[in-house]
Amino acid sequence: FSFVNSQCLVTKDTTTSTTNSTSIQMPSRLGKAAAALWLPRSMAQAFTSVPNDNSIRAGFGISHSSSSSSTSLNICIDPFCDCKTESEIDRRHMLLKSKNMGGFVLAQQGLAAALPMEKANAEAQLFPNGDAAQKRAFPTALTNDKFENVLYTALSSKERGFNQRNTILATSFCPDEINNGFIDQLVKRYGEVYPIGGLAGVPFSGVSGLDALLSHVPDKVDGKVLIVFAPHIGISDDGVIGKIKRPGQKGETSACGAAVGAYKYLSSKDSISQSVREAVADRKITDIMDGQEEYIINELDARLQGVDRAIDPTAFITYQVFDICRELLEAELEVLNKKTWKYTKEIVVVGGIMINRTKNQNSPGDYFQPLMMQSRTEAGAVDMYEQVFGPKPNLIPILGQSVPLGEDFALQTYFPGAIPITKWDQKLWKTLSAKTWTARSTLLASSIDPDELNGNFVQMITRRYGENFPLGGLAGIPFVGKSGLDAFLHHVPDSIDGKVLIVFAPHVGIADDGSLGKIQRADQTEILSTCGATVGALKVLQAQKAVEGTKEKRTVFSVLDAQEEYILAELEERLKGIENSADPIAFATYQVYNIIEEFLFNIFGKLGPGVWKETSEVVFAGGILINRNKKYGDFFMPLRLECFQEGGKVTDLFEETYGTKKPDISAILDARVKR
Repeated sequence: FSFVNSQCLVTKDTTTSTTNSTSIQMPSRLGKAAAALWLPRSMAQAFTSVPNDNSIRAGFGISHSSSSSSTSLNICIDPFCDCKTESEIDRRHMLLKSKNMGGFVLAQQGLAAALPMEKANAEAQLFPNGDAAQKRAFPTALTNDKFENVLYTALSSKERGFNQRNTILATSFCPDEINNGFIDQLVKRYGEVYPIGGLAGVPFSGVSGLDALLSHVPDKVDGKVLIVFAPHIGISDDGVIGKIKRPGQKGETSACGAAVGAYKYLSSKDSISQSVREAVADRKITDIMDGQEEYIINELDARLQGVDRAIDPTAFITYQVFDICRELLEAELEVLNKKTWKYTKEIVVVGGIMINRTKNQNSPGDYFQPLMMQSRTEAGAVDMYEQVFGPKPNLIPILGQSVPLGEDFALQTYFPGAIPITKWDQKLWKTLSAKTWTARSTLLASSIDPDELNGNFVQMITRRYGENFPLGGLAGIPFVGKSGLDAFLHHVPDSIDGKVLIVFAPHVGIADDGSLGKIQRADQTEILSTCGATVGALKVLQAQKAVEGTKEKRTVFSVLDAQEEYILAELEERLKGIENSADPIAFATYQVYNIIEEFLFNIFGKLGPGVWKETSEVVFAGGILINRNKKYGDFFMPLRLECFQEGGKVTDLFEETYGTKKPDISAILDARVKR
């Protein structure tokens, strides 16, 4: 009895009175965020209600009972419900009889269930078919034909100048005969191949092999080197990753056998000895009679953390083997260093994952998932990937590392409705210009953190509306206060019908790995907090609470650091419930938005009717400014857009401008809330 998705630890339970049963203990690392579970279609059909996607999502309100005839499992649809008994029908319990059970996966801390094993499947069906499995696990894979054509187009360009006469080809692929078709394609294009790969595609020919390869570079012409490396993975027609039906065989076998075999070995072995680990660290092989598999096992062992969070464990290990191949190849090239450039002026290294599919007349054949492309010269390395293949695939949802959502998914999940800042600017301008607003008639103010990352956003709105009056201090709070806002309003154009636009927002970074509150800044090696004022305050408050508990709110601040002290004081009383949030940084960012909004409208209200002596309309555009890698650009999540006029008239412009209702963030602030 096993769980293919590796999402729970299964051990024989000899203490239960139920015979032939298994105890299923949930891994503690999952926590509340992973309360949901997915059941395969065969399981879903046993329930009285089946969603359209042929699966059941259920939670951790669970109990079990056993008898000689059957075993029942009650599953509550609400993942954060505290229900325990069958009698609470309003909890929407569902009953599943043991005769219909085929195997299931649970993912929640602290649960245990005893189930009869005679009906359990050995493997869960994670994907309905091979195409679906490939799309989920290898999202930007190309057919071998298309990959080879795209690669050739890039290399044969005038800039690169690779051709069959001046190029020597090396491949680092697993010697599995199933990969020969792809090698033949490359040979037809570039000429004879020098294979440097061993099991799993790892470049075991080593420094000496690479040195020999380089000595074969054509020297009558401008000789170039192309190295293509990849582990390989099979996908069966029914969607099992790591399996394939080979020509002439009745059943399916593992592919890649070396990688899958290493994973199976590690799954059955508690640990690797310390001496072996030290040998791996020094890239040592202790048993040359089976040294390649030994190296794969030992390298893979150090990389299995997080496999239980991956979309599929075999896909996870395949990406890990790709890293093993890449790291060893780069280490070998580094050893050769300057010697390399005696033979050639350029080496192009292309890496990815070869995907073997069943061969039949309806199949397009095998695929290749590109993951890196790099031009290496004596001057250094240049990344060519996006120029040739487009945006790199987001692997976070596949590998489940860090924030298991990834940058794009984190943006959509924690900041729903966020749009590129240029699109936000266009939408706002379309609404205001339709109401006869012009750049000449508009006076602009912004309440945004002074972080230089926000400079592009401020420059953008300045180009649209004219000079900007910055109201904001740390975290975007309008610390210029009532006097600053009053001074600003005195600058409204009075020779025409002057209008006022006030844009306010806290900001938050999203790192490339999907982590909130962080970003890689230009020319810095470390990933730093963003917004520093918000993240810093949150860290201080969490540390203080752990030591001192909640203290009385502070109302007097030192002029030496008044802004951060105010943020600490205001944020402290708003952190209740953060432990239930989808993400603590997202939670804190929304709280800071509220702090800005309350502060701004407080000082605006203090100005009273005098505002309308200066202007006829004031528009408040509020939201959250999201800093991302400059390659992708910043986003803005609109949260408020209202036009204030004399006499207390307020017009909500949100839906008119953005074409949607205000986002529902309740499930972000409290993950127990069902969307």
